[in-house]
Amino acid sequence: MFKNFLQQYKDLTVSNKLKFLGVSIAMMAVTLSISFLLIYQYYSEKNLLQNRTETFAKVLADNVAPAILFNDKDQISTILAALKYRKNLVQVYVMDKHWKVVETYTKKSISSENKQILVSLKSKQFLWEGRDIFSVVPILVESEQIGSLIVVSSLDGYFKRLVKEMLMILIIVLFTIWATLKFTFTLRKEILLPISKLNENINNVLETQNLTNKVPVLNNDEIGKLGKNFNLMLDDLNYTHEQLIEQKDIAEYKAHHDSLTSLPNRVSFNQRLRQIISRSKRNKEHCAIFFMDLDRFKQINDSFGHDVGDEVLQIFAKRIQACIRKEDTLARMSGDEFMLVIENVSLLHSPTQFAHKIIKETQRPLHIAGQLMYMTVSIGISIYPDDGEDTQTLIKNADAAMYKAKVDGKNTFEFYTPEMTEIAYQRILLETELRQALKENEFVVHYQPQMNAVTNELIGMEALIRWNHPQKGLLSPDSFIVLAEETGLIVEIDRWVMQEGMKQITRWHEQGLNPGYLSLNLSIKHLINEDFFTTINQHLEESHCKEEYIHLEITEGEVMKDPERSISLLQEVSDMGISLAIDDFGTGYSSLAYLKRLPINTIKIDRTFITDIPADEEDIAITQAIIALSKSLQLNVIAEGVENSEQKDFLVRNGCHHIQGYFYGRPMSADAMEGFLKDKAKM
Repeated sequence: MFKNFLQQYKDLTVSNKLKFLGVSIAMMAVTLSISFLLIYQYYSEKNLLQNRTETFAKVLADNVAPAILFNDKDQISTILAALKYRKNLVQVYVMDKHWKVVETYTKKSISSENKQILVSLKSKQFLWEGRDIFSVVPILVESEQIGSLIVVSSLDGYFKRLVKEMLMILIIVLFTIWATLKFTFTLRKEILLPISKLNENINNVLETQNLTNKVPVLNNDEIGKLGKNFNLMLDDLNYTHEQLIEQKDIAEYKAHHDSLTSLPNRVSFNQRLRQIISRSKRNKEHCAIFFMDLDRFKQINDSFGHDVGDEVLQIFAKRIQACIRKEDTLARMSGDEFMLVIENVSLLHSPTQFAHKIIKETQRPLHIAGQLMYMTVSIGISIYPDDGEDTQTLIKNADAAMYKAKVDGKNTFEFYTPEMTEIAYQRILLETELRQALKENEFVVHYQPQMNAVTNELIGMEALIRWNHPQKGLLSPDSFIVLAEETGLIVEIDRWVMQEGMKQITRWHEQGLNPGYLSLNLSIKHLINEDFFTTINQHLEESHCKEEYIHLEITEGEVMKDPERSISLLQEVSDMGISLAIDDFGTGYSSLAYLKRLPINTIKIDRTFITDIPADEEDIAITQAIIALSKSLQLNVIAEGVENSEQKDFLVRNGCHHIQGYFYGRPMSADAMEGFLKDKAKM
């Protein structure tokens, strides 16, 4: 029932709720106040009457005491007869000391009930019974009780007054209800009706979206100000709505175009490609999809900053637009990746002509921020419908062809072939397996000795990673290092090899096996990583490895990508007491000026120059030149890839005494290397 009442209350309008609350609160306030007043007055009247009755009884007892002492009933009657002027007094009983009635006074007949009460009063001093108050006081003469006096007072007069007061209260209640309703009506007229009108306008605006439907303002009070503010809000909304309509085309344009180049973005390109495919299918035509990626764009960003990189992208976009027709679609997908769709192409000639034209145009020199620079582009091409009939397949296949162009040396283009999809799939699979290998600790470190060919002593060893693949067995770095470089996983691999190698070389030194130094390959991505120095110091500390135990090798090509930055970072490494070597020397086109500034200790001759000596005259000349250069710069030199005695003897004769290669030992596991070290120790 209470739930039904609450639901009905919720369904009321605000006006009716206000009426209900106003009347209810007024009734409750009046009822509680009057009830409290009546209760308080009732008990106050009773207490007052009790006190008066007791006081009067004591005075009367003192007056009748002599008459009772002398048994003078006439005197007692005379005293009692004078009580007829007492309004509330209805009965008086004069009792002797044996509790027998000596004399009585009454304004009304003694009921049998009162006669029974007289008996019970013998042991009491005070009693309430109905509308009567019974007060018993002793009659004393010189502290001796000679009788008792019972005085009975009535509350009838009080109840008569109470009835009159109740009538007045009823009149007050009715007036209060009328005043509350009157106040509620006025409140509804002055406040609720304007608010209701405002609510109607709001609903009308929500339903019709008509922002000109303003609320009338009749007063300048708070409600009027609320209406004015509502109208002002409608004006603001209307203005904003008009602005949004005006900017709709601009927002639509921005949603489908790249903010940097103003070319269509990925979303817009996919929509347009679907339309072109439908049109080509209907007209039985071919279209070509170009996937273009700027070569070495990251180096431009890293070397010259993103502002220069953005300008390069803008110039590239303009150059491509100059190479294509108006009906062709050029879009920027992300970063330095662009897509191009050429409609109604000649399958044999047109795509090739466009590709050559784009590559030639891209190669023109750039003058940006006072710098002269060059850029090239790698392009992958897929053809509809030969290489796919939907946008996703055509873009994926063009991407695979572009990757093949990158692998083939960049600055070229490739048409898609089905084999490329398999290559791309295998590449993704290999990347996934690489990440899993890091988690599952599938890598192991092998060690290849580095020897002094003159004294036949071990001077150190190089740590070389191997992948213990769960299905393919032990894999060399050639099968995964390139992908690790491209994906950035090389940093984690470098860290792992560094940690394992430092632990192992320290263990061998502690065992007194004289392993020499440990050469660790260092990727440039690892070197430029912001936490490189924190990581290497942590590994040194955890493994208790000394800095002089470690040599770091970085390839010549990696250093020359950003020589100034490389020199600065390598100097910090050298300051730590760690020796540095340039690996694969002779393949990176480094200048002598940079070579002099590099804080290196060793040059490592690349194996490509060692393989054909002493038969190949060019390799002999190059090798001799590198050895002579090392001596002039007072650097150590070591040759890698030495497999036979002829190569070793040639190197020793020409001043290169430090050798690494199969001639002295293949890369071996830690256990095998430990056996090798123990055998050396016995010699």
